[in-house]
Amino acid sequence: MEETFSKLGQLIDDTASYQGTTQEKLKHLCTQTFSLFLENLEVARVMYSIYYGPQQGAPFFDFDSYHLKLIRAVRQVVEEGIGQEELYPGNPEHISWVVLGALIVAMDLRLTHPEWGLDHAGLGEMLTLIFRGIAKEKNGEKGDQS
Repeated sequence: MEETFSKLGQLIDDTASYQGTTQEKLKHLCTQTFSLFLENLEVARVMYSIYYGPQQGAPFFDFDSYHLKLIRAVRQVVEEGIGQEELYPGNPEHISWVVLGALIVAMDLRLTHPEWGLDHAGLGEMLTLIFRGIAKEKNGEKGDQS
C-alpha cells in the first residue's frame, strides 16, 4: 500500500508542473490516478476493505493524508481555472467534489461491477460532460467539445 500511495503522491506532485488548460490538467490527474488504480487493482481491493471495513484488527494506514492531498490538488487546479477565467466563478470546493466524484465512480464501478466496462474513455466522457457544465464560454462556444 505504501508503494502504491507513494506513486499516487508523486503523480499528484507532478500535476503542479503539467502544462495545459484547466480541463486538460484535471483530465490528466484523474486519468492518471485511474490508471494507477487499475494497475494496482488487487492492492486497491485490500485498501478498500481496510478503509471501509471494521476497524478492529485492521492495520493502521494513513489513507486520509493521501486523500487530502488529492482533494487539495484538484481544488488548486480548479481555483487556478477560476482565476484564469477558464471556469465559471463558483465554489471551488463544490466544483472539486464534482470532478472527484467522476473519478470515484469510475474506481468504485471497476471494483464492484467490472462487467459494466467503465474504462478510461468512459471516465474521459464523464469529465467532458462535467466540463461542459462548468467551463466558461470562449468565442461563443461552451467548454471543451472533444
